[in-house]
Amino acid sequence: MKKLMTIGAGVIALGAAGWAGLWFLGKGEVERRVELELARLQSQGWTITEEAREVEGFPFGYAVNFTNFAAVDAETGVLVRLPQVTVSAEPTAPDQLRFDLPETFQIDVPVPEERRKQDVTLPKILQMKGEARDFAVIASGAPGQGRTIDALAAELKIALDQADFPGAVWITIDGLDGGMTDQAGADTAVSRIKADTLQVRVEDEGSGEGGKTSTAAFRYEAISMTASTDLSTPEALYEAIYGGADGQLDGAFQTGAIHTTMTAGSAEDPEGGTFTYTAKSSTGIYVLESGGIDIKGEARDNTWQMEANNPASPVEGLVSVRQVQARYRMPMSPSEIPGDMAIRLELSGLNMNDATWASLDPKGVLPREPADLVLDLEGTVRVTKRFDTLREGEAPPFELANLIVKDIAVSALGASAKAAGDVEMVQPVNAPQGQLQVEFSGAQALLTALSKAGLLPEEMAQMGDAMLKVYARPTGEEDGWRTEVSFATDGISVNGLPVQ
Repeated sequence: MKKLMTIGAGVIALGAAGWAGLWFLGKGEVERRVELELARLQSQGWTITEEAREVEGFPFGYAVNFTNFAAVDAETGVLVRLPQVTVSAEPTAPDQLRFDLPETFQIDVPVPEERRKQDVTLPKILQMKGEARDFAVIASGAPGQGRTIDALAAELKIALDQADFPGAVWITIDGLDGGMTDQAGADTAVSRIKADTLQVRVEDEGSGEGGKTSTAAFRYEAISMTASTDLSTPEALYEAIYGGADGQLDGAFQTGAIHTTMTAGSAEDPEGGTFTYTAKSSTGIYVLESGGIDIKGEARDNTWQMEANNPASPVEGLVSVRQVQARYRMPMSPSEIPGDMAIRLELSGLNMNDATWASLDPKGVLPREPADLVLDLEGTVRVTKRFDTLREGEAPPFELANLIVKDIAVSALGASAKAAGDVEMVQPVNAPQGQLQVEFSGAQALLTALSKAGLLPEEMAQMGDAMLKVYARPTGEEDGWRTEVSFATDGISVNGLPVQ
C-alpha cells in the first residue's frame, strides 16, 4: 500500500510539474498574442500607453491585467481611456483572448478647428462618458492569419453631457452581440451586429434670443445588421464612394418596432409641440461601391402623429401608412460618363385618423378610403465635381443626362393619376427632349368635392375643370382623361398645344 501511495504521489507531482510547464509555455504564447493585438492597433495609427501590466491566473488560466490603459489615434486625436482591462485565456486555447472591459470608460473626441469656426458654441473636446455591464471582446486567431472578433455586452451606455456643450446625447444598447470575421487570404471581412434595443436621446438647448429646448428620442428593437467589405479603413471607403477608387461595402439590416419622438419647447410652452413616428418593422439592403451608392428599404405599419401645446389653436393629426418602400441609387464620383440612377418611393395604404379628417373636411364631403402613391424614376446622371470640394451652400454637382419615368401613380380622394415616359436632358443647356403620357380618372369629381369641402375656391375649381378640358382628352370612360406632354427644342406642348 505504501508503495502504491508513493507511486500515486509521484504521478501527481509529475502531472503538476507538467501542467506548470504547460502553463508557463502558454503564458509566453498569451503574452505574444497580446503584443500582436497591441501592434495591430499601433499599425493603424494608435499610440498605446499603460500604467501597469501584470500576468496572473496560475494554474487554471491566464489573465493579463492592464491598469489605466489609454489609446490615442494619431490622425483624429481621439483618446480612449480605460481604467482597467483584463485579457484572459485558457491554457488549452492560448490563441483565443477575452478582453473584459471596465464598467466605466471615457472617450475624448477633439472638435476640428474648422467646425468650431462654423459653430462657436462647440467646445474644443467632446467628452463621452461610458458605462458597461458584462462588456467583453473575444479575439480568436492571430492578426494576419485569419481571425474572428466578437463583442458582447448586457448593457452599454454612452453619454455626451458636459457643461460647455449646448445640449446632450445619451445612447443605450441592451443585449449587444456583434462580431467580425477576417479569413486568412480573403479579400473581404464580414461583420454583424445584433441588439435587443437601441435607444438614443438628443437634447438641444437652443441658441440665440428666444431659443427653445428641443429633444429627440429614438428607440429601435430587435436590431440585426450584417456587412462585408474589401476596404480596410474609413478613408478607403470615402475614396471608393467619392473618388471612384476600387472597393465595396455591402450589407443588410432589419429592426423590430421603431419609436421616435421629437419635442420642441416644454409642455407648458404654447408654441411647443410633439411629433411622433412609429413603425412595426423595417428592413433594407445597401451597396456602397466604386463611385456610387444603392440603398433599398422598407417599413411596415407606420404612423406619424403631431400635437401642439397651444389650447387656443390646437393642432393634432395622425397619418398612417401600411407600407413604405424606397430606393436611392446614385453615382457619387466625378466622371465624363453618366452613371445609372434610380429613385423609387411607394406608399401603400396611406390614411388619416378621424380627428385629422375632421379638421381637413368637417363637412365629410371627401372620400376617405386609403391612398396610394408610387414614384419610380430611372436614368443617368453625371457628377461634375467631387463632393469633398463643395463649398458650404453649393448645390449638389449632379447633371441629369436622361430621365425615364417608369411610373408615377397617385390614388387618393376618389381620383387617380398615372404618368410614364422618357425624357433626355440635352447639354450643356440642360434642355429636356422627350414625352410623358398622363392619364387621369375622377379629376372632375375631385375638383367638385374639394370645392364643396371648402378646400378649393369655386372659381379655381371651375378654372381647373376648364384647363382639364383644354389640355386633356376623354378616354371614353366616365371622368377619364388622357394627355401627352412633349418636350422639344422649341418648347413644351400638351396634346400638341404649346404651353407658354
